[in-house]
Amino acid sequence: MNPRMTGLLASKGRANDSLLAHISPREAMILKMMGGSGTKNPKTGLLEFAEDPYEPYIKNAMQTAQNILAASRLSAYPSYVPQQANAPSRVSYFDYTPSAPMSQIQAPNYKMTAGDTKPWQGLMGGDYNALQTALTTPGANAAQGAYQQGQQNLTNAMGGRGLYGSSIMQNQQTQGLDKVYQQALADNAAKAAATRYGMQSEDLARQNAYNQAARAQDLTREQAMNQYQTTETAGLRGQAYDTARIGQAEAAQQNLYNQGRQQTEQTWQNLMTDWQNKQNYERNFLYPQAQQAFNQAQQEMIMNRALALAGAGAPLSGGANLYNAYQNASNAANTNAWLQLAGGIGGGLLSNWGSIFGNVPIK
Repeated sequence: MNPRMTGLLASKGRANDSLLAHISPREAMILKMMGGSGTKNPKTGLLEFAEDPYEPYIKNAMQTAQNILAASRLSAYPSYVPQQANAPSRVSYFDYTPSAPMSQIQAPNYKMTAGDTKPWQGLMGGDYNALQTALTTPGANAAQGAYQQGQQNLTNAMGGRGLYGSSIMQNQQTQGLDKVYQQALADNAAKAAATRYGMQSEDLARQNAYNQAARAQDLTREQAMNQYQTTETAGLRGQAYDTARIGQAEAAQQNLYNQGRQQTEQTWQNLMTDWQNKQNYERNFLYPQAQQAFNQAQQEMIMNRALALAGAGAPLSGGANLYNAYQNASNAANTNAWLQLAGGIGGGLLSNWGSIFGNVPIK
């Protein structure tokens, strides 16, 4: 191609385009990414990469949108605080005190009002020979004392007369003193024997009466003992029946107590299980669910902001259409499509020119 043709084609460039160049597809893509239009010149049919007059506005809008979105930070969801903080109170069940109404009842213990009847002792313990000896001894001793005194008197008398040892003294000793002494001893023994047998007879009579009374007393005591044993047997039988009946009542009472205690314990266990289940449900389900809903709401808020910003890009797209129609009616559709794409990405974000684009001049 000669220089005149090249210059002619270059003069057909739109906007600020005034050069013709050989570029690769990669270089075309780079020019496009750097803000070139990438459209075809309707007069030459060649690609053109004039700077988009809306590019500064788009960049400014994208930066503004980026700043707005960057300021939209997620709020931290509050830390988990259990609503079921207090566990159910555990009530101590009262201790069981068994009743023992029969424990203080003792079986009567029969005691005889008197001891066993003692055997009759009698005079001298029943040794009547000893009694007779006791009765004889005083008289015999008196007779012996008199005899000895008589011998002394006889000796003195005979000795004073010089007749000591004579036949006269011997005769008086035999016929007088000895005979009287023997007679006194015999009379004393006879009297003691008579007294002994009289006292023995009376003592035996008293012994017989005592034995009769003792026997009657023993019979009375035996009858009382038999009556007591009969009464005691009936009492023990009744006591055993009452003990068994009270034992059954006590066992039933103990069973009711155990059931009540077990039911109270089971109620507490149920309350504790329910409390733990509510804690787990709250901590592992409700709280994560609420936290997820909160975070999702935060994300939706940011998305809604972005969508709101994107929805405000309609005036920008309308302005681009007017500009392109003014530049080149034949390429308005392509330019509008690109601006719509840019508005979707950068946000088409703005509802008024001054607050979003600032003081960017319009070419």
